[in-house]
This record gives sequence, structure tokens and C-alpha cells, in this order.
Amino acid sequence: MKIQIFTILLATILLTACTPNESEFKSDVPVNNPPTKIITELPTAFNLDIQFHPQAPTGNWDMPYQEACEEASLILAHNYMTDKKMSLEEFNQAIIDMVNWQVEKYGKHKDLTIKEVAEIAEEYLGYQDIEIIENPTIEQIRTHLAAGHPIVAPSAGRELGNPFFTGEGPIYHMLVIRGYEGADATNPKDRKFITNDVGTRRGENFTYDEETLLNALHDWVDGSKANPELIKNGQRKILILK
Repeated sequence: MKIQIFTILLATILLTACTPNESEFKSDVPVNNPPTKIITELPTAFNLDIQFHPQAPTGNWDMPYQEACEEASLILAHNYMTDKKMSLEEFNQAIIDMVNWQVEKYGKHKDLTIKEVAEIAEEYLGYQDIEIIENPTIEQIRTHLAAGHPIVAPSAGRELGNPFFTGEGPIYHMLVIRGYEGADATNPKDRKFITNDVGTRRGENFTYDEETLLNALHDWVDGSKANPELIKNGQRKILILK
């Protein structure tokens, strides 16, 4: 009995020691109201008030939720632009509805390029003012965020290094960039992008080093599921909702 108790205690200690501290990856930058005038000087920190739900709202990671990061990210950004809050049930249904629309348009539910996400924003959600930026700079991203524009960003998911992803993490991933912090910091590790990373339930206000996220930006490349290295050939692009 003593041996069993010791084994359980040891396993608990090891598990605790190996579990990442979630607070180390979270931003405490207060949310900002949308700007009412043209910004002439960027603040050192900015955080849009974008609601968070994960791409598997009910905790079910079966299809289509396993591949629903694109839909979840676009819906969250759209809800911010339309000043809408959704319950978990409403968010779940919104994902299903968007997936069904894609099946009608493309014949299947598939990995989406950022151009296809833009098409969904235009044709399904009714956007007339969106922009895809190729090879975005950190300054461009900060400027759009400070102007009140949420950003949907495709990435090579395993390049993000998120410790809360399952296994190695997704080959292809999409998330929302909602803010930034430490723009005046001298240490690059203190300059962060704030995201809603739908790939984990811990993804609200999740921070990545600016350079880490920037370098991980890659659009979808056909064949990446069979050969994960291909995703690194994807162009660096982001989608801006206005």
C-alpha cells in the first residue's frame, strides 16, 4: 500500500512539473475600445475585445471540428466586427452552418487557403472591405490592430510551438490576432502578439513572440498532410477584416 501511495504521489509531482504554466502565455493587456479617430502614433500595447471560443466548442474534436480552425477564427473576427457575442451552442451551430455552406460550394469540407477564407467572408458573411496582405511586417500588423481591424492568420501550426496543442500540433492552423504588447521593449522576447488561438481551450489572449508568429505564417499548400514540410513553402499572408 505504501509503495502504491508513493507511486501516485511521484506521478502527481512529475505531471505537475511537466505541465506548462498557462499564465505565462496569457496577456494581461486590458481590452481597448475601437478607435474613434485616425491614430497618428501607435500605442505600445493594444488588445481588441474579441470573444473567444475554441474550434471544438463542446470539447468534441471529431470531424468537422478537428479541421475547423479556419471557420472558428473567421467567426470570432466577424462577431467582433458586428458587435455580436455567441454562446457555446450558438458558436457551435455557426461552425456547422459555415461548414455546410462550404460543402455546397466546394463539394467537401477541406483545408482553406486564406483566399478561400476571404471568399467565405465576402460571399457568406457579406463583407465588401477586406484585404489580404502578403509578407506582412510587424508594423503593418500593429497598425491594423490599433485601427480596430481583427486579423485572421494562417500558419504552419507546429512552428508556433504552442505547448497546449495535442502532440506535435496541427500541420496547418489558423488563429485570430487581436492585439500586441511590449512594442517598446528592448528584449525581442517581450514583444508579443496577442491572439485568440482556437486550437486549444486555453487560447484566449494567448501570446506568441512577434517573430515566432511572423515566421510561422504560411498559407495552405496542397499535399501538406502527406508531407508536413510542404506547409513551410506556403506564402506568408494575413486577412484583414474592416
